[in-house]
Amino acid sequence: MGVVDTAPTNEERFVVDFLTVKHCKQAIIFDCFSDDDRSTFDHVYILKAANTRSVSVRFIDITTDNRYPYVTTIFTPCQFAKLCTVLDFTCPGASKLLGDIDRENVTSEMVDRLLSEPGLTKGIVAFVKYHYALLVVLRDFHNFTIKYRPTRGWAGRLRSGYRLGLLGVVQRHETDVAATGIIMRLSRQPELDSIHYSWAFETGFIYKITPDIGSKSEGNGFVAPFSPSVWVTFLLSLALSVVVLKYLAKLSERCPSHSERTRATIAYVLDVMSCVAQQGVPNVSRLVPARVAVMVLLVANLVLYNYYTSTVVSGLLSSKMIGPESIPQVIDSPLKLSLTDTGYHRILLREQTLPYSTRMHERKALPPRSPEDLPLFTDVEHAVPYLRRGGHVLHCELTEVYPTIANQFTANEICELRTVPTIYNDASLIGLINVQHVEGLYKYDIRVMAFILPKHSMYSELFKITLMRAQETGIVKRIYRIHKIAKPICQGSATVYSVELTESESHYRG
Repeated sequence: MGVVDTAPTNEERFVVDFLTVKHCKQAIIFDCFSDDDRSTFDHVYILKAANTRSVSVRFIDITTDNRYPYVTTIFTPCQFAKLCTVLDFTCPGASKLLGDIDRENVTSEMVDRLLSEPGLTKGIVAFVKYHYALLVVLRDFHNFTIKYRPTRGWAGRLRSGYRLGLLGVVQRHETDVAATGIIMRLSRQPELDSIHYSWAFETGFIYKITPDIGSKSEGNGFVAPFSPSVWVTFLLSLALSVVVLKYLAKLSERCPSHSERTRATIAYVLDVMSCVAQQGVPNVSRLVPARVAVMVLLVANLVLYNYYTSTVVSGLLSSKMIGPESIPQVIDSPLKLSLTDTGYHRILLREQTLPYSTRMHERKALPPRSPEDLPLFTDVEHAVPYLRRGGHVLHCELTEVYPTIANQFTANEICELRTVPTIYNDASLIGLINVQHVEGLYKYDIRVMAFILPKHSMYSELFKITLMRAQETGIVKRIYRIHKIAKPICQGSATVYSVELTESESHYRG
């Protein structure tokens, strides 16, 4: 049978563009086969295009009654090989197959239940629930109903300029409002209307200090056990003091006029221990050299105690960060990196177009991991026990991990947590919010989430005024505090609190 030499259709070009944009290495195309030349040409064109891009493609006929094979029987499992699936909805039975492919298929009826659940929901980031709560405020105030349209992605473009994901749906006026926030870059302003800014998108590395990264808990460092070398030095000093006192007593026997009764060695040990404990000497020698030796021992002990108290005070008053403090230090540290399983994290490691992303991928993502280790992409509930154990660092939106840490960490362990400024936070937001300038992978970009509508939407001004009124009355602030959880306060380590005399007068009154 000959192949008809015709130009590819838009559907065929779309499939090829999809495989290219998504960087697919393996692809399964669910299609309904026919005996005409057009269908054969479709397969030939796609196979040739995939071959030039080093993409392995398999076609599966969904019109047959045979049971669909598992993916592992089609492709050999390969680490870091992205698998894509394409489904032709014009084929009979395509909608039923979609339910088999997407086990967590979210429908419009499920959105309200998922986004209204309190706390963290797997697969839903915190800022999505926050902007959904703002949408509920608009719905209740204006008394309208909402029909949701779940999208399979956030953003993206084909080579033709066709915008994908949520941004594409909003840009083409296929929806009235987005039920989530986005980062409003300058390139998106001509296509979208932003009516409200309030959610600060703050991500970071979080880890617990452990000895294997060369760090100690700064709060309790002055009560840490002595090292073996300190104990050896201390015992040698005590033994030397005992030897000196006993030698001076032996030396006094040569001078009959200044001789004194010889004591047992344990008596001199008791004298030295009494000096160290600042309890005085039970038997004061009449010999001047022995008295000078005891005086030297007491003065040395006084200096030692003063040094210890000054160390305690300086340790309590200092707030020096111990451990990795920047992205390069985190990459070079022995900490095992994990990221929350979100779209922006997967794109970060896949594209590798930002500073440090390539180095982080090579040093932290590529090395193999044992089954007992935390996976590269994980969720907060699974990651927090590993953070508590130590030796792991998690990159996430920090407000998502704080509630779980507060529930599972002890007071002292919370004091040993450290956060590192990270990939997405590098911004100085003039007129919107004050954010400290930190070193990150993204440069000079606003990191406050925007509530968006289609460009020139008739609801833009109406919703903007409503949200401004909600912000003035404190509704927005209340919703923000519910979803934006702060870091747990360190209360385990010893802390110095300044107290004025007027605050303690009541304790001395009769």
